[in-house]
Amino acid sequence: MELLERYIEALNAELPVAQAAEICREVKANILDELEAVPAAEQAAQLESILLHYGEPRQLALRYAPAQPLIAAPDMRLFWELNKVMLAIVAAVQGLALLLKWLTTADIRLIQGLIQFGFATAHMAIIGFALITLVFYLSKNTATTGNSSWQPADLPAVRFSWQRIKRTTLIQDMATILFAVTLLWPGLWLTEPTFTATSWFVPELQPWRIAILLWCALAFELNFWWLFKPIWTKTKLQLNVLLNLSLLALLGWGAWQSHWLEPQIVASYIQSEQATQWAYWSRQSVVLVIALVVLFELGRDGQRLRKLA
Repeated sequence: MELLERYIEALNAELPVAQAAEICREVKANILDELEAVPAAEQAAQLESILLHYGEPRQLALRYAPAQPLIAAPDMRLFWELNKVMLAIVAAVQGLALLLKWLTTADIRLIQGLIQFGFATAHMAIIGFALITLVFYLSKNTATTGNSSWQPADLPAVRFSWQRIKRTTLIQDMATILFAVTLLWPGLWLTEPTFTATSWFVPELQPWRIAILLWCALAFELNFWWLFKPIWTKTKLQLNVLLNLSLLALLGWGAWQSHWLEPQIVASYIQSEQATQWAYWSRQSVVLVIALVVLFELGRDGQRLRKLA
């Protein structure tokens, strides 16, 4: 029975210490019970067949003591979707930082810049991946507990097809919010002295910029938690209406400001007065387009609230 002992020893090495002895005794007893029904002369050959049926010790150990993953299986698709979006945002931000550096220097080193872009993107992507993993890991126990006590009555009452929110839509909204944060908070990704957070925007715009950043934080948090229950309810629609109304007010506040960027920052890229005026009206046009989109969403959510009333 040397082969059986070797198998049990290999199984013991793959099992958690607290469970190893009990599981090994159970497996060994089961195998010996099967061998008792076989003539002694055939037991050696039959033992190999039985062990093949039980499978590799590592796989058998996983059946008796499954490994606990960092991310719950139902959340894996969402986990990878968020990481893909995070990687795209990081690459876009680092690319913008590299472009601004090239625009403000006469000495452009292509290879060095691309290598720095690669390392900076990898560094930020690792941090982003770690943060996303941590959030999903911390929420895993809650999700597991909720699934174990799930009842059919917990199914959401969906009266209209539009009540189901596409997770891709929420992820796109979160990506847009993060990109807005990178533009409003350049100190997060630019290290050049001329691009610090305090010198990028005119002082009169700082209260507006802080208000927008607070709005982004709230909107991002709401979108993130809606990912786990992507169903439009009356409460969620009301929160979305309040978010859009506040954003509309902030857009009006920002459009009222004649200048956003410090003159020296603008002079680094725009030399003519005509180009400066074009940049101003382009900014106002972007604000107007965003405001129209927000107004459309307000009208849509108002109709949906009436349907759910």
